[in-house]
Amino acid sequence: MAAKSVIHDRLRARWAKQGGGPEMEARLRAAKEELARREKVARARASGTSLPESMLTPTRDPATVAATDAGADASTPPKTPQISVDAIMEEAREEIAKRVERARTEGVREGDPRLIHPDDDDEELKALEAGCVVVGGEKTRVLTPPETIDPAHPIARLKDDANAALRRGEYELAKALYDEALAPTGEKKTALGLLPADLAGVLLSNRSKARLLLDEPEIELACADAVAACALCPNWAKPRARLAEARDRFPRDPARALEGAYALAMKACREGEAIAARCGDKSRPFEKLIDEIALKAARDGSVAGFDGRYIYVRSAGEEAWLGKRAPENPAFDADDDGDRDRPRPDDPKAPIHARSIAEAMDACEDGDVVLLLRGIHNGLGQACLVDKRILIRGEGALKEATVDCRSNVPLFRVTRPCVIQNVDVDFTGFSQAIHVEGGDAVDALIENCRIKASGDDGICVDGSARPTFRNCDVTGKKSALRTMGNARAELVDCKLHCCETSGVKTFGESRATLRDCHIENCQHEGVVAMQRSTVHMENCVVVDNKGPGVDASDDARVVLVDVVVDDNVGGVWLWDHASCDVRGGVVRGGASHAVLADEETTPRFGRGARIEGVVEATARAREDVAPGRDGTVALTHPAKPTSLPPDSGCFAFEYTMFDRKQ
Repeated sequence: MAAKSVIHDRLRARWAKQGGGPEMEARLRAAKEELARREKVARARASGTSLPESMLTPTRDPATVAATDAGADASTPPKTPQISVDAIMEEAREEIAKRVERARTEGVREGDPRLIHPDDDDEELKALEAGCVVVGGEKTRVLTPPETIDPAHPIARLKDDANAALRRGEYELAKALYDEALAPTGEKKTALGLLPADLAGVLLSNRSKARLLLDEPEIELACADAVAACALCPNWAKPRARLAEARDRFPRDPARALEGAYALAMKACREGEAIAARCGDKSRPFEKLIDEIALKAARDGSVAGFDGRYIYVRSAGEEAWLGKRAPENPAFDADDDGDRDRPRPDDPKAPIHARSIAEAMDACEDGDVVLLLRGIHNGLGQACLVDKRILIRGEGALKEATVDCRSNVPLFRVTRPCVIQNVDVDFTGFSQAIHVEGGDAVDALIENCRIKASGDDGICVDGSARPTFRNCDVTGKKSALRTMGNARAELVDCKLHCCETSGVKTFGESRATLRDCHIENCQHEGVVAMQRSTVHMENCVVVDNKGPGVDASDDARVVLVDVVVDDNVGGVWLWDHASCDVRGGVVRGGASHAVLADEETTPRFGRGARIEGVVEATARAREDVAPGRDGTVALTHPAKPTSLPPDSGCFAFEYTMFDRKQ
């Protein structure tokens, strides 16, 4: 059944439940039965199914059936009055419109406790009823609660039904109900002109959200609703969140600057923050939304969301390798004995100076920019906790701002959405250089960086974090990238190379997505997927590794789209219950088998993929490899058969609970 038909059916059901009295309810029930009967008859005729006579008889109209039956001869069967569904629906609409207008014109006094429903769980209305604080001139006053209406009022019922549909995910139905509540109710009269401003603002704010959640979002209309709600409720924060969400998703013309749309979205968030603060709300309700918009803007090259202070971090110079701070500057720094406080500028946006990255992390606040000045910096042997929404950027070209970090803890431990750009990290110690962890709200962007770790992984992503790495050069003693838990890491235009084990390792139920990346010159495999993890690669190159290009075991899954796997010791190898989906691209085995599929694995090849080398698999699996499930896979056997490599080097068996060696 079409979406509109479902919506109309739900509306009819609501009208039948809440229409004009028992007589109207009975007529609406009869109309719904008649519509259902007609639909069954139509389906039966289309399928050639015969129906009983009772199904072919139209539903009787309750409004006229009593009179018809009373005037008929008892010896003859009563006639069936013809029911008019459209007339009944129109009558119900008119009845509801009359009740709406009557309730509005009668007027409901503000704050009447008899009109507040005790079970109302509408968060918007509760927020309004709680009142808020408005600063006007020198006096501060508390707004009175909004005008409330009888729960039996049609608009209140419409709002409750719409909010319930919105919570259930029935966005089309919710929008239709909000439309009805805000629809014109008479000639030259509009709902906005008759409804209390607060109630109209609630309806518009909620309809804005419903429009954003549709399968085909109505972004411009959602933005218009949010603007109208802000005008009607100037001292309510929620419409500002709706406006920011709509502006953040507004269609953008690549020919125009992106800064404007993101800046407007951020402006709406700032206004909402100010209103919430005046109302005494200390829960920071806009924090997550601002984080999301700031990171999205950063991906598009905008700095919206990072409009705080600049914190300049001076270079430690030649003594950086000793773990010392930058030399003291009396113009900016306090004395070492603490007798003199750091000079504080009158302007809260004026830049301040720091002698180390750790000191800058302690001084920064949400929205600040930490600029590492040209030269050599260090981490002072401690992890710099990035738990604020900040932008960390190296001055000048890459490698002009270098961090010579010698420690056994990560240089950056990221637990909050942030941006790190243009930083050269030379990490020495038994830890990852950068560790991103936390919930799925940790959406960090790390780009144009060089990351080198001499004792462990270059990057580790854990928890449910979902960072993005763009145009980064990563090297690790173990691996360049390790993902664990439920992490989601995305790498674009990155080079992962020269690792002493594998380029990429995924564990748990994590997922690593690589696009246009190079993985090369690793001493073991190029990519290793274990447990229930997933690796998705598009337009990547995996070359010159001393083990298989791609190795998946346990229940892991690998997706390769137009990927070149070449000149490794083996191509795509699957073990245990692992699976692969290879579409296009080339898989060459190099010194060993191009494809190796264990008995219980599921290899899938298709869309013109090419295999050059030996396929070692069961007969069933071999058919899925070449010619593939779509019959387009080309297999070329080498002139000299290949075999498994000897049990030495990276193929020597070394049992550990964290690794797998074939």
